Amino acid sequence: MMRFLTLLILTFLSLSCFAQQWHQVDTHTFIIAPHKSIAQLQANQAVITGTDCAAIINAHGDFTVLEQTINQIKKRLSVPVCYLISTGSLHDEILGIALLQHAFPAAKWIAPDYVKENIRVYQSAYRQKIDDYSLSYSVSAQRTKTLSEHETAHWQKRLHTAKQRIAYWQSLDIPLPQGKVTSVQLGQNTLEITPTVAASAGDLFIFNQKNGGLFGGANLDPIPYVTHNSISQWHNTLVLLKQRNEVVWLLPSHGKPYKRDELTKPVAFLHAIMAFDLEQQPSVPAALRTMYKNDVAEQQKLQLLFNLALKHTQSMPTGTISTYKHEHRNTLALHE
Repeated sequence: MMRFLTLLILTFLSLSCFAQQWHQVDTHTFIIAPHKSIAQLQANQAVITGTDCAAIINAHGDFTVLEQTINQIKKRLSVPVCYLISTGSLHDEILGIALLQHAFPAAKWIAPDYVKENIRVYQSAYRQKIDDYSLSYSVSAQRTKTLSEHETAHWQKRLHTAKQRIAYWQSLDIPLPQGKVTSVQLGQNTLEITPTVAASAGDLFIFNQKNGGLFGGANLDPIPYVTHNSISQWHNTLVLLKQRNEVVWLLPSHGKPYKRDELTKPVAFLHAIMAFDLEQQPSVPAALRTMYKNDVAEQQKLQLLFNLALKHTQSMPTGTISTYKHEHRNTLALHE
């Protein structure tokens, strides 16, 4: 029971051991990365500033950490946040927008067309997420009744904080994103926004002209997390991106920024999935393994995501693209 309560509290209360890492690329670009121990559970975020305002790129589904991020952004920035930009349409990358929009009410939210066309699905998913939190709280509150008086007092303080957070989250909802936007001006800094076909049902590439950085979220993960079987277009998207000389570096959802030439890895991964013979054992080709770090964690992750990719491509109807959350990220965390 104590383990159950601890799990609940970890959901709602911030711990310094999971503190986010802020990395400054240049005067106008900051990357907010999760602690390496939970790198597969939270997506990277970026804050791009100009002389007039700032843009926040991407969110994730860990609301407690996202609240930390909001407080840090408010303390660090000297210009207002004018834009919130989502690079994909996976649920966990969209639900956190509710918190960001409430924190920065004047900001315009830019997302793939698919999100706007299916906004009720995301709003429903948001409410379900909060309902799940509420249920966990109720169960935990009941279980504290069997604890000693000293233990009860200890946990009641934390449960009270959790209850307040849930009530706040319940008051929010997913807003409606803006219509088609091809670029945003931050003041002597322009971000180009391009629809693309890649990891989910709707995706965007965000290109920063000032430093050659391209922000693509899960579309650019070094080891792709495949949730659909229409990967030939995703593969072609990365092949074309590799030819864009103006792009210097890329920021994925999971993992460190990397140079454009390193797109060779996800390109080869997707190609291997497309070329896989279903009669073979689901093993990563030797040539693909050599492209990634030769350590246990990296190779285990590679094998796991290779197997999941094969599972999705074999089991889903042709052309189907899933927009649901990364349900296997908890499994990946075991290999960090």
